[in-house]
Amino acid sequence: MGMDQLTLSITYSVIIPHWNTPDLLMRCLESIPVREDIQVIVVDDQSPGNEEYAEKYPMLSRPYLTYISAPRKGGAGYARNLGMKEAVGKWLLFADADDFFLPGAFDVFDSHQDSSSEIVYFRTKGVQSEDTTKPSQRFSWLDDLFKEYFETGDEWI
Repeated sequence: MGMDQLTLSITYSVIIPHWNTPDLLMRCLESIPVREDIQVIVVDDQSPGNEEYAEKYPMLSRPYLTYISAPRKGGAGYARNLGMKEAVGKWLLFADADDFFLPGAFDVFDSHQDSSSEIVYFRTKGVQSEDTTKPSQRFSWLDDLFKEYFETGDEWI
């Protein structure tokens, strides 16, 4: 399949900025299905020892994954922007390296893939990184916005 054909078949480009948390990055990658319509772009922001990541972490060689080592340290926003330059999917998904997708998340995304909207929001579930069964309040503000929207229908929110 030529690159143009491959580009046409990409539904999601998942952009993951990374710095110095390779075990959490591997957890994030494991939560993303390996599918030909999902492009994964990992942008490493000059992690110490990142030259050895390909050897140490075979998950970075999985199909449909692009690994980019940022030319200079620039932070998560800079890494996301580098990733967007490589993205070819119809939809962009962003995840931090310490995030992960719940089972069935991509089934939910798939149910919205033909949306005519420019942006689709999904609710999140926050958990402690070190104990994924322990809830986190990290996204409670976002959950409150969703609740208010569903109660009022006010799209300004």
